[in-house]
Amino acid sequence: MEYPIPKHLKEVFRVSNFDGHDLDGKIVCSCGCNAFGIKYFGWILDDGGLAVVNEGEGYALVVKAVCRDCKKEWLIFDLSKHGFEGLVNEGGVPVPEKMLKCYSCCDNSSYEFDIGIETEDPEQFIEEVVNEEFSDGKFTPEDYVDAFDWLVIHLKCTHCGRKFRDWINLELS
Repeated sequence: MEYPIPKHLKEVFRVSNFDGHDLDGKIVCSCGCNAFGIKYFGWILDDGGLAVVNEGEGYALVVKAVCRDCKKEWLIFDLSKHGFEGLVNEGGVPVPEKMLKCYSCCDNSSYEFDIGIETEDPEQFIEEVVNEEFSDGKFTPEDYVDAFDWLVIHLKCTHCGRKFRDWINLELS
């Protein structure tokens, strides 16, 4: 079965469940490692979660995972590019790499990612986005996988064991 995994996550997203609408899985590096450092741009909440930041003329949120074994970086989410809000509405602003910070809950933090994605309905996407006059051929029916409606990220620190449930819980439509 072909799962509706967003294109930017295709190489690292390992599906654990798909019910036809919600896609759940883990992030695993191409080298096989599932422990990552995190670079981010966002607002750290009191519970350690991450929220969108008002940045200049818009909003921003970026999460990159850095493999602990091979050091390869994977863009997990960027509000300026991903989800319905970023892809279709162009609702986020880009963040330069130099503005990203390292996330840490303890010394030598590395994390395992559990991710939930509420997928866009393909027929609805075609009707409301691809076939609309404003799209001018900008979108194809296959783009629905990148126009997901909701993103949830749970983290677990591999060093201290702390769990961050709903580290990110973001509606994107």
